Amino acid sequence: MSDKKEFADICYLLHEFCSDTKFGSFRSKLKKIGELELKGWEKWLQIEFSMFLHAHTDIVFDTGSREYCYILDQRKANKCKAYADFSFRKKNSSKDLRIVLEFKANPRQTSCVQGMIADCEKIWSVRGSDDDMRSFWVVGFHKFDGKSAEELKENALRLVNEKHEQEVRKSMLECMLIGRSGYALTVF
Repeated sequence: MSDKKEFADICYLLHEFCSDTKFGSFRSKLKKIGELELKGWEKWLQIEFSMFLHAHTDIVFDTGSREYCYILDQRKANKCKAYADFSFRKKNSSKDLRIVLEFKANPRQTSCVQGMIADCEKIWSVRGSDDDMRSFWVVGFHKFDGKSAEELKENALRLVNEKHEQEVRKSMLECMLIGRSGYALTVF
């Protein structure tokens, strides 16, 4: 599968997640988090997404797929292990290759994207012999502060390409507004 097709599939999956009403109104909960200025909501997002993946008919997401442990290459990292937020595969796909997602949550897009870049560097330090990744994506949830999805995308692209070792093409970065919640997500 091409990177573009995989990226489109991930964007669609995230759109489904943000629109899903099976577990209560995700958007209204997100809006309330913003109104109350709650901290630590990244774990809540991860739990909600775990339940979403577990119930999804096209995804194989088992118990060990959350906080999935990878051994790091000691030449690239100063730690020996890293944990990916999500590791799953599509049904009827290779059991040996997994899609890996990292979530970040921060009210400010700039801080969120910087955290996403740090997660990229962590995961890219995975030892080659421990690498079962079909693809790797980072997803950040942040406020949109009245900006359009296109303005958010341009800002994120500029930040990523200024601070990140590997250039990200515009076609492989997306920003989506999450209804009327006051939040958006960025994925690359």
